[in-house]
Amino acid sequence: TSQVGQSLGPPGGEVRSLVTAPSNPDRFYLGTATGHAYVSTDRGVTWQGLGLDLSHEAVIDNLLVHPDNELVVFAAYWTPAGTGGLVRSDDGGATWGELPVPGAPSLRAIAVAPMDVRIMYVGGIGGVWRSDDGGESWRSINGRGLATDFIESLAVDPRDADHVYAGTWRQVYRSRDGGERWARVYQG
Repeated sequence: TSQVGQSLGPPGGEVRSLVTAPSNPDRFYLGTATGHAYVSTDRGVTWQGLGLDLSHEAVIDNLLVHPDNELVVFAAYWTPAGTGGLVRSDDGGATWGELPVPGAPSLRAIAVAPMDVRIMYVGGIGGVWRSDDGGESWRSINGRGLATDFIESLAVDPRDADHVYAGTWRQVYRSRDGGERWARVYQG
């Protein structure tokens, strides 16, 4: 018989997000479709459950590790009831706190501006929100031209924190002014 690959990771649950810490390639975090989060400090050989206390129905769709600190991790999540949110741990996942994204939206995406990590974006059902203070406060940036409020992915230009891309199921939008105006990207 042939073996295609070897299973790594904790038992059970569909893995919905997997990231490595930019400042430490040995440290991985993963989130599941059943509200659990895990950490590995040996490149995925062993895994330890984290202290994230989300509903069993919560889907951790996106994780983000601070570029300069492997112990600071964010988790964007959603539930089938249409709610969700963003949580942050400052101690490698032992404890977590909810961040105040208005309306507890069903979040699917998170991104940080590489040149200024205080600038963050989250997206999901309801559009896109921006924080200029590392996640302590948020404001909607569903500006002119964003023809959808269902965001699946986000990316920030590494040279300009106001240049952000938002991906939907079928289209990509770009803002060059921090979300005030959006344009659909047709090519390039």
